[in-house]
Amino acid sequence: MNKKPLVIISGSSGGVGSLLIHLISKKFRILCIYNKKKPKLKKAMPILKIDFNNNSNIEYSCSKLKKIIII
Repeated sequence: MNKKPLVIISGSSGGVGSLLIHLISKKFRILCIYNKKKPKLKKAMPILKIDFNNNSNIEYSCSKLKKIIII
């Protein structure tokens, strides 16, 4: 069982988000959220595209979270 805490990083393809993923990925499980540019990741982790300016997109994307199984 994975006991690492889950961190959700919005803006994961930007400079700060990318650096944060790099710095904490060994100690935390990460859910990457992006809008326009898909992040380039060095290891596999869940990625979710959400446009926070579009309510229907937020609802749809959050419904996809139910399909992610965290073990």
